[in-house]
Amino acid sequence: MDLDETVLDNSPYNGYLLLNGEGYNSESWEKWVDQTSAELVPGAIEFIQLAQNKGIEVLFISNRKESELESTIANLSIQGVQIDISKVFLRAESSEKKSRREQVKSNYRIIMLVGDNLADFAEEFESPLNITQRKALVDRYRQKFGNRFIILPNVMYGGWQKALREEDSAATHQKNKSGAKKFIKGF
Repeated sequence: MDLDETVLDNSPYNGYLLLNGEGYNSESWEKWVDQTSAELVPGAIEFIQLAQNKGIEVLFISNRKESELESTIANLSIQGVQIDISKVFLRAESSEKKSRREQVKSNYRIIMLVGDNLADFAEEFESPLNITQRKALVDRYRQKFGNRFIILPNVMYGGWQKALREEDSAATHQKNKSGAKKFIKGF
């Protein structure tokens, strides 16, 4: 399982950024992580406990930095998720998750991946992709979604943002119709 926006809800941090007109930055993120106050995404603990009760090892592959391990374990514990430190695989340098998935595969058979970003599932999603390429890749993996790949939509941030920006800059649009806006539907 991924952690952020899959198990831990960081919407208060994102709210802070919006209220203060800031973008993501390592300094404010580290302060947030050190607070150990992220609550759980609804249903996360029930899912984790169900898996554990069935004898399934739950492991976490996250892009949190290794320097954030202690605070991450503390935050999970505060929220009732009891996990051994050896079951948490954090980012050393690169944000790619392929190497950490391979590390897990060396000792476990992965039966399911749960995340909020397509890059949580397969290395092909870690490459810069435009919207058309992302859709084609999702279609290629179609049979795995809902079975082996469980995605929790993250509307706050993710790889989809860069794809929208690239789509926006690559196309010419009528006045008031940016590339990103054409993908946003109102009610």
